[in-house]
Amino acid sequence: MKKLIVAASAALMIALPVLADSEVSGSMNASFGLGKARAVASVAALPDDTLLDKASEAGKFSILLSAIDAAGVNEALSGPGTYTIFAPTDAAFAKLPKGAMDTLMKPENRDQLIALLSMHVVAGELITADKASGQQFTAETLNGPVAIDGTDPSTGVWVNAVSVDGPDIRASNGVILAIDTLLLPAG
Repeated sequence: MKKLIVAASAALMIALPVLADSEVSGSMNASFGLGKARAVASVAALPDDTLLDKASEAGKFSILLSAIDAAGVNEALSGPGTYTIFAPTDAAFAKLPKGAMDTLMKPENRDQLIALLSMHVVAGELITADKASGQQFTAETLNGPVAIDGTDPSTGVWVNAVSVDGPDIRASNGVILAIDTLLLPAG
């Protein structure tokens, strides 16, 4: 152990004057550190860390995932970005009239399905239960505004009078807030 300490001290004593004499040593070290940080920050998220993968892992969004697939918007929600998804659970879809989702999932109704799904997505903003706690504000979904109300700690967070059910589900490209009823577009 004593030999290791002596060797490390000797190496340090030799290296310090060399670095101190270099006019660019500070910038070289800073560049190296920043370069390393950039490399870490730009590494793509693991495929199982996207919103859609997290929704799949949760096990209660199978109808939503099928609708996203039928609408052809998988890539948009799997790619980079920051999204908040107010994700209706399978139980939320069960509240729809019988056959409504089957009709929406037909290719000829793709625009209506996209309009419905767009009502559940906020792009460019993370809305979490912590952010909403004690707050009332409006968030702009891809298909219009929704009212967020987190002012009553006993009832939790609400989106357009729809209860957020459970904790935030965080992913590399956003957050999922499970809801117990669908948000319907105006009109």
